[in-house]
Amino acid sequence: MEYFKWLVIFLFGSSILLFIPMLFIAVTTESLEEGLVKIRNNPWALAAFSDFTVGFIFNLTLICVREGSDLYQVPGRRPSYWSAFFWVMFALLVGNPAVLSYGIYQLIKAPNIKDAFLVTIGFDKTPSHTTTTKWLYWLFQLGMGGLLIYYVVSCLIALSSQSITSGWEYIQSDPWAYLTFFDNLLGILFTSVYMAVSQHPKWIHVIGWWLSLWLLGNGVTAIFAFQLCWRKYSIGESLVYRE
Repeated sequence: MEYFKWLVIFLFGSSILLFIPMLFIAVTTESLEEGLVKIRNNPWALAAFSDFTVGFIFNLTLICVREGSDLYQVPGRRPSYWSAFFWVMFALLVGNPAVLSYGIYQLIKAPNIKDAFLVTIGFDKTPSHTTTTKWLYWLFQLGMGGLLIYYVVSCLIALSSQSITSGWEYIQSDPWAYLTFFDNLLGILFTSVYMAVSQHPKWIHVIGWWLSLWLLGNGVTAIFAFQLCWRKYSIGESLVYRE
């Protein structure tokens, strides 16, 4: 497991290093405002942006819960809303490189991959559910449902408006559209590792989720979120806490 932990750190770090020159090219070529206008004007670039949005929000939710939830009051665990706030603000500024940086930070601190992403609880632990945790649980699912619809609609519009080949050529030709596409891949990489950790040792499930995610995009992430929430009572139980 130690080997896999450092392999993931290497993958996350290498991906961040690849992102930096792309960001430099985009920033020095045109303004962010111009880039957003060009993304909005092309259906496939817009579909890539919607794909990015779904995965980005899922990963930010995971980080917030991992940092801020004290549902089971695990001994030695010190949840911090300020830490969650810092990582969310960092991610909003630079995108998924911040999400991968969070992954590296947790992996270096933790003794293994599982402890970097999840919080282990004892069999005798009872969650301290409140009205707020229940509302957040349903709000999360409602949000994922809305994002799934948004993603599907944007993909259908792209498919009916332009060929995939033409859309891909446009994305490659525009620095901000291409940066968004690559940024989304970084988020998918983070989500893929989380999927493997949360579904372990059900490797058939892991492979199925991986193939679906990399082939179909973050619409699969939204569906995965629903699967995590099935028969649970809070976001913490769904995303972070495991026995």
